[in-house]
Amino acid sequence: MLSLENYHKSFKSYDIRGIWGQEIDADLGYYIWLGLGQYIIEQTGAQATIMIAADTRANNTQLINNTLLGLKEAGCTQFVSAGMTFENYPHGICSTAMAMSFGYEVCDYSIIFSASHNTSEYIGIKTMKKGNFAIKTALLKELFTEAFTRNSQLATPYPTDQALALYTDNTLLNTPKKKLTDLLDRYFGQLTQSHHFAIDYGHGAAVAYEAEYINNLTTRNSQLIIHNLFTTPDGSFPAHETDTSRFSNYAKLSQAVQDNDLDFGFMFDGDADRLGIVLKNWTVMTGDILTAIVAKQVLTNGIADTFWGKEVSYEVFSSKVVKETVAQHSGTSKMIRVGRGAFCEQFIADKGLLAGESSAHILFGPFWYCEIPLLALALILKESEEFASFDEMAAHYMSTYKSQVYHFAIADKDGLMNHVDASYPELTKSYVDGVRMDGADFWFTVRKSGTEDIVKVAGEANTKKDFDREWNKLKKIIVEYGGHEE
Repeated sequence: MLSLENYHKSFKSYDIRGIWGQEIDADLGYYIWLGLGQYIIEQTGAQATIMIAADTRANNTQLINNTLLGLKEAGCTQFVSAGMTFENYPHGICSTAMAMSFGYEVCDYSIIFSASHNTSEYIGIKTMKKGNFAIKTALLKELFTEAFTRNSQLATPYPTDQALALYTDNTLLNTPKKKLTDLLDRYFGQLTQSHHFAIDYGHGAAVAYEAEYINNLTTRNSQLIIHNLFTTPDGSFPAHETDTSRFSNYAKLSQAVQDNDLDFGFMFDGDADRLGIVLKNWTVMTGDILTAIVAKQVLTNGIADTFWGKEVSYEVFSSKVVKETVAQHSGTSKMIRVGRGAFCEQFIADKGLLAGESSAHILFGPFWYCEIPLLALALILKESEEFASFDEMAAHYMSTYKSQVYHFAIADKDGLMNHVDASYPELTKSYVDGVRMDGADFWFTVRKSGTEDIVKVAGEANTKKDFDREWNKLKKIIVEYGGHEE
């Protein structure tokens, strides 16, 4: 058992996330869900259906065992595993994107054990209620603290076989799984040309449903030639880190594209709710560019015509190409905050058509307000068929120079933010999330992370020369204040 102070460090703004053995352990699972279980019974009743999903991290097993114990002792009785079973992963593996899609219609609550793109020593927990709304971590922290301080007796670690015995009939998920598969079939079925590319699963959660779907798809469609990389589940992520926003993680995928003369490479992050694309020339297409491409398709291929609005949401790290593309195709756009919790909540409240982050979470309003990376892939492939090549499409949408998202480690995040703001009195600024500063031929956004002691920075300029000129000034300001680039 850890101290209450250490446990509290894992409660972030959007989810619960921390280093195993330092901020999270199996006891945390017992006490959180003992408290939440009592809350669920008060709100929904003992028959509330609770779906469990997990990524490929080995430490999830005992954490989930104790989670089920806490919920059971609170009086909850209906548990469903969303995961596909793999050796050494007894609770099964399920991507966050698939779990969101499945749970939206049929489960009262979803608990997803995933630290997303973070490295292997991290563990994460997301808790959702029907409608794809996140349960606030402030409430979870309150429920955990009350249960932790009220119960002096440690729970005996729950055996895996007893935990697995608590799951009820998983056929509940057959209908949403078929709906998702039918949806993907519809849009992959619209492709009329050959496409040759690689998919990097990164040993992460996409090795489950997503890999199964792709393997079935390629047996039915000979025009899709797909090279699969890193398809075995392994929560130590031996191939590379699974953060799609870090360009260095594309090295092996890029090499596979070169070696096999493919059109491009596609990557999932660790929990398979984000995507990334790298071109033949090793250029990474950032999530905002991918959002612009998907937005064009959604606005023109009939999806928007069956929906009640044409608003596309983007965040403060996004290229101006998103807003320009949406306007060109009779849509409206809105800048909102980074971070899936606040981002998704605002998107649902606005009843938006599409939302995309630079980190490449792309959410579809008509389809359960969920991230569906494979649907985004199908639409990107369809858009590429309007150009002579995939590279030509990429060049059309990447006419400016847009940076990756840089990370600077610093404890005094607020102080650094204020210092940067004060250093540019002449620029036009927006404070939707952090500070976005616009000059005549460039912009930069500086915002603090809600889960780590880092500040994130990205920018765009008309040319790389313009970008380098302004980036060197900004980086010097950040480093002199004490920021250390990761």
